[in-house]
Amino acid sequence: MFGKFDETILEKLLFYFFKMFGMATMKYEISTIKNEKIKKRRLFTYSKIDIVYNSFLILVTTILNIILVGLKIDDKTSLPNVRGVQKITDVVQFGFATLTCVFILVYFCARQKKAIEMADQICQIYGSMIVNNCDTGEKRSILLITLFVFSINFIFWLVMIITSVNVTMATPNNLIFYYLAVYSCHVIMQTLLMQYSIILNMIGYFFLHINKSLVILLKKPNQLFLDAQCRNIDKTRGERLLKMRKTYLILCKISEDISDFYSPLMFFCLSVTFVTLIRSGLYIAVSIADKESNLTIKGMIHCIGYVVHYYFLLVMLTKKASKIVTESKRTGEIVSDCVHYVDNQEIILNQFSNYLLHKKIKFTVFNLFVLDESLLLLFAGSMATYLVIMMDF
Repeated sequence: MFGKFDETILEKLLFYFFKMFGMATMKYEISTIKNEKIKKRRLFTYSKIDIVYNSFLILVTTILNIILVGLKIDDKTSLPNVRGVQKITDVVQFGFATLTCVFILVYFCARQKKAIEMADQICQIYGSMIVNNCDTGEKRSILLITLFVFSINFIFWLVMIITSVNVTMATPNNLIFYYLAVYSCHVIMQTLLMQYSIILNMIGYFFLHINKSLVILLKKPNQLFLDAQCRNIDKTRGERLLKMRKTYLILCKISEDISDFYSPLMFFCLSVTFVTLIRSGLYIAVSIADKESNLTIKGMIHCIGYVVHYYFLLVMLTKKASKIVTESKRTGEIVSDCVHYVDNQEIILNQFSNYLLHKKIKFTVFNLFVLDESLLLLFAGSMATYLVIMMDF
């Protein structure tokens, strides 16, 4: 099934999906080149139309949300029996989510040139590593993970939209639009987390591919003699090793660029995520502790959906970032193990090993915190602390 699937279809669907939410402010073209093999060249270029489109989204989002936030502040449109601290967290969360949403759209317009540069570099590596050395199993793995992430997110979005409408059925109609407007901002932020996770998944695959190639290339002489796959290598070991080292250096540079590019976006997005988790957790805790709470079962599902959805996205993001760090460390172990028994390549391997020794890949947010599994514990611990404090009000 997947062997016959044209990956360019998925690429285009992903690209236009992110473009719809203002996160792909560029033109995307695929041209076919016929030489010895059929190859596809991906080209990203500047797009004025996408700048205009993002400006329209910013204008509509800002005006609509400024109008609707007033509805929440008005006591007459509030849900009955809602604590003052809950109302404050609602307004703060909505205002912060709106500002973050606008910042995301503005940022992708302002950094369009850098985004195009990174996209071109990723596609060049993809072309050289995937097309020329096609590994159907690994390509299928990338496809399955991407489809899995999108399927889970669409299910969450469907559940959240349905519960948003049902929760507000007994309230004024304009409050329904308020909740839908709130969730539209969250959809943009959740799409950003999805985009970052998918990019990190591809980068992680590139590092994994290099490690597999190094293991085959740097086998001991007796293994190399017996291995038919290695006997038929066209290029010499030294030339391939230099090429892999060059690719690894490019991947390290791309990883740094991606981390720097997404740092301001993640700072605001994760901040809103934290506030949202506290707000949803507060509603859940109050409904459990207070028997007179007006939160219905559908309302409970709505709040739990926020928590589970964001934690799912955080788990995917931190796992993909940790995978890259793990594979980069594994590269150093592979090269170090081969330095002593690989003939005629000691100088190249020593230079490569020294570089790997001093080069540490990590994905951070302004160096305030690292995107790894410890972030999940940090969020959980901080949420519990703030919920205990806020429950006393």
